[in-house]
Amino acid sequence: MLILRPRRRIGRPRLQRPGPRYPQRSDRLPGAWSRWCRARGRKRRRREVNRVLRSDATLPEHDRSAVLEGLATRRQLRDMGFSPGDNQGLVAILPCKLCATRPQWSCTHPTRGFLLRVDLAKPKRSPMLAQEWALDRASVSASPRSSAAV
Repeated sequence: MLILRPRRRIGRPRLQRPGPRYPQRSDRLPGAWSRWCRARGRKRRRREVNRVLRSDATLPEHDRSAVLEGLATRRQLRDMGFSPGDNQGLVAILPCKLCATRPQWSCTHPTRGFLLRVDLAKPKRSPMLAQEWALDRASVSASPRSSAAV
């Protein structure tokens, strides 16, 4: 006589809906329910919109085409050969492309740029002699050796 045993599931257990009948397990990741909803076509709750009027913003905002002389982003400072140096804080904000089309709202997106003063920036620190020697030795050891050397 053949005895059938229930099949064991291999892998992660199926997610159950949270609620009084299905208590949420504490060992599950916090975003598991939202991933479950997205996989099954359910709508997520919208993120709260954090809008600040540009007149109420703490820092001024300049459009990318109208940045004042003497202000630059950190990346622009690096391209000019400077480090932020004595800049204690931000001077102004570059809004992202989306907020550039909405002049009444201040940009709070993470893709905005921060402007620093160029006159307070310091030149990039040049490496010490021992650091240069170490870089030279590393580049020589990393270069491909020719096997046809006589």
